[in-house]
Amino acid sequence: AIINTTYNSLVKELTLNGKPSKLLYDESYNRVFISTASAPYSIYTIDCSADTVLKNETCSFSAGDLAFAYQQNKLYCSEQIGFNIKVINFADSTLSKTITMQKVCTNVFYNPVNQMIYAYSTSSNYDPMLLIDCASDSVVDSVYTGRQVYGIVLDNRNSRICMMNSGDNSLSILNGSD
Repeated sequence: AIINTTYNSLVKELTLNGKPSKLLYDESYNRVFISTASAPYSIYTIDCSADTVLKNETCSFSAGDLAFAYQQNKLYCSEQIGFNIKVINFADSTLSKTITMQKVCTNVFYNPVNQMIYAYSTSSNYDPMLLIDCASDSVVDSVYTGRQVYGIVLDNRNSRICMMNSGDNSLSILNGSD
């Protein structure tokens, strides 16, 4: 549903094929990405200015989480259950690469400062967070944080990445410019 927040009124309701799973707003292009968790698996691109569906990309997998690297025009999708991160090139709507991980990575997060994707699992205890370079689409580093990362945000002002860790009741803070 699209709601006008000035008047708190329903503007439009778009029908999706499949159960909506994840929602990601891209402020650089004023659009929303939506993945579906039931067949037919899809990733929708919604134009927020016109309230219309721009694209409906059919996928062979159920997307777990979404991260959009706007400088490279790439959408990174983790599999809901699996060891792969799918990279979709939005310039030509093609699956440009499948990055096979050594562990289950159900979540992805984009840092525009260092142009890295942070891939992690909310259920793992001491597995490291993996860093994917968006230029090469390859794993370039890993960082150990607290147990079971539950949420992640970027502090643009201080170039810090904050992660809540539900497994050991802690907060990890990374330097986001390295």
